[in-house]
Amino acid sequence: MKSEEKQWAPPESGSRNARKHLSDEQWRSLLEKALKEASLFNDACMNLFFLKMPFHECS
Repeated sequence: MKSEEKQWAPPESGSRNARKHLSDEQWRSLLEKALKEASLFNDACMNLFFLKMPFHECS
């Protein structure tokens, strides 16, 4: 692989250098998106948990 191609190649999976391949703005955006997705997933799990629970156990 040419040095120029290697410079623009995506980082290997699990690479410790993955952060270096993103700008600060891209990194912030990625973190915000991951936090939002995790929050939505958590809300969905909580909704499923409470929907399965009989009403008399909730009070």
